[in-house]
Amino acid sequence: MVSRTNVNDPNFLWDWIYNADYKRDANADEEANRDLMRDLYGTDAVIFSGLVVGDGSKPDTFRIAAGRARNQDKYHVVLPTDLDNQDSTADSDVYYVAIKHKYETSEPGTPAKDTTAAAYDRVRADGYEIGIDTTSYDEGVGWVLLAVATLGSAGWEYDNLDEYGISTRSRQAVRDAVFWTFTKGGEVTADKPIFMTHHGVSSNVFPGPFEVVINRISITAHTPSGGDVTVTATAAVGDGTLQVTLPATQTDTEVAYDPLGQVVAADEKVQVTISRADVVGAGPEDVAVVLSGYRTGEIR
Repeated sequence: MVSRTNVNDPNFLWDWIYNADYKRDANADEEANRDLMRDLYGTDAVIFSGLVVGDGSKPDTFRIAAGRARNQDKYHVVLPTDLDNQDSTADSDVYYVAIKHKYETSEPGTPAKDTTAAAYDRVRADGYEIGIDTTSYDEGVGWVLLAVATLGSAGWEYDNLDEYGISTRSRQAVRDAVFWTFTKGGEVTADKPIFMTHHGVSSNVFPGPFEVVINRISITAHTPSGGDVTVTATAAVGDGTLQVTLPATQTDTEVAYDPLGQVVAADEKVQVTISRADVVGAGPEDVAVVLSGYRTGEIR
């Protein structure tokens, strides 16, 4: 909680302003800013922009792109320029890369009120520390996770998941909500998947304009009276698929499915197909499928 000097009490006007009051209020401003960041972005570490890991100029080194983030305690982590030729002292085919906030101090001097006291650094600035190691880093102690680098046959490969399926990159700050709608007018007669349309384009292959984390896929369809048919929508997202089924016993019903944060990278293709079960009778009509989530990356 933020603690400030009680300046609104009438008695404060009759008091001296002490060094401790200034210290308390200066620290309160910083803590209030970090509280605001928690309110906006939650308690996880978040990456706002950049901080992408790639090959360094020298063999077996890494380049970290300039960028901005906040760690779990919402201290600001800023890399003002690209950092090239980052290396580790270990010899391994797998490295975890992270960045951490740290304070840097400068301008040492003795206190003016007591020149016999020990000197101290008058300036404290935000800085950073880079971590490259063979074991993963912990967000809970202030690290912002950037990537895991694995040495393959064609060189270093950079991924967001380690061998246990655990994310090795802290999440992007939520930018705004996104939803994409795919439609199929008329009756669905095919028992094999057919492409739905997006913005009126048939056989649609839709390239994502920015990185999106999909957290919901829903389907709405009209089933003629007396109909007993299942309709299934499948969304092909990059190398993965998401699927939701409208049960035969329901009419005009929306069903939602949580795909646990399937990521659509910028320019990655999104395709949605629709099919019905092979049963006798009229199929569902006027189907709409909505993929929704939140934008994380920059517009490409």
